[in-house]
Amino acid sequence: MNRPRLRLATPARMAAALLVVVFVAQLAVMLTLHELLDIDRQPRWIELLLDAGALTLLVSLFVVLGLVRPLQIALQRERSKARIVLDHASEGIITIDQRGTILAFNRAAEELFGFAAAEAVGRNISLIVPGPDKDRHDGYLRRYLETNHGRVVNTRRRVHAQRRDGTVFPVEMSMSEVKVPDGRLFTAIIQDVTERQAMEARIQYLAYHDPLTGLANRALYYDRLTHALALAHRERRKVGLLVLDLDGFKPINDRYGHQAGDELLRRIADRLRTFVRESDTVARLGGDEFTIVLSSITDRRDAEEGARRVAALVEAPCTLAQGAATLGASIGLAVFPDDARDPDELGRIADERMYAAKARRKAAWIAHVDAPG
Repeated sequence: MNRPRLRLATPARMAAALLVVVFVAQLAVMLTLHELLDIDRQPRWIELLLDAGALTLLVSLFVVLGLVRPLQIALQRERSKARIVLDHASEGIITIDQRGTILAFNRAAEELFGFAAAEAVGRNISLIVPGPDKDRHDGYLRRYLETNHGRVVNTRRRVHAQRRDGTVFPVEMSMSEVKVPDGRLFTAIIQDVTERQAMEARIQYLAYHDPLTGLANRALYYDRLTHALALAHRERRKVGLLVLDLDGFKPINDRYGHQAGDELLRRIADRLRTFVRESDTVARLGGDEFTIVLSSITDRRDAEEGARRVAALVEAPCTLAQGAATLGASIGLAVFPDDARDPDELGRIADERMYAAKARRKAAWIAHVDAPG
């Protein structure tokens, strides 16, 4: 397919226009001299045209040698420089006309999309547009040309693009517009942000999740609890909050080492995941302390039954590479709105009840050890 060309003022066109002007001027001068010299006979137009043409031809030699050729060389040199700059740019640079036809496709764009410039130039920009937007792109462009309102031109946006092999990937694109004599041109500077987006997602994940277990961290727990209380208030339902501390974790961690302790925490986290519903939240607050938000329960008995099931999950024997491990569970329970209507107060009450449960378990263990026989 032939590459579209812009109808701009080139050196050849400028020279042609100049020669036409010279020809007309010479012809006018000859007619004027004919009148001034008062030549009786009528001017012979063929002779005048031939003379004017000969002079114009002579002038054209000077024009070509002195104007056109130097301008062509300079223009070619500037085009080469521009092409070198474009091809050494790290971002993909693509220029299209107002019909969406690709006019320029630099080397970075070739590497980004898998198309050679010779394949891309002359084709519609939908070549690199994925999914449903592929068929809608021309409509978007037409509406922009009619209204001058759009979401892409003169902005920096994240969109999705498609490679030659069909791979869809995220890009950051800034689009600029320039008006030319026969319409408008649009130039997009495109950068692959796959790695950046993955890194941002990872940072976002780590901001709200415990890196060891993958459970929600304290920040996400508090956000989920606040949201659950607001929803329960509107729907006139209850929310149960369980605060769980592992009994016997420290001796196992000291005996087998931190690696075994980390593995044990991951095993407990996996068990707690199997317990919660999609609408619930299980979080690790730090160390061997966990919390579970039971959203939209019917009454306190639901939360108490949940606490019993959690205790059974935690207390089931666990086999590690270093040996067997058995834990206990001290659980504190608080219910919204029966015990508190505020997330901080609800958490404080559940925490106090957890420590009370731990104290009772410790007292019971001491009594058992000290019992005679």
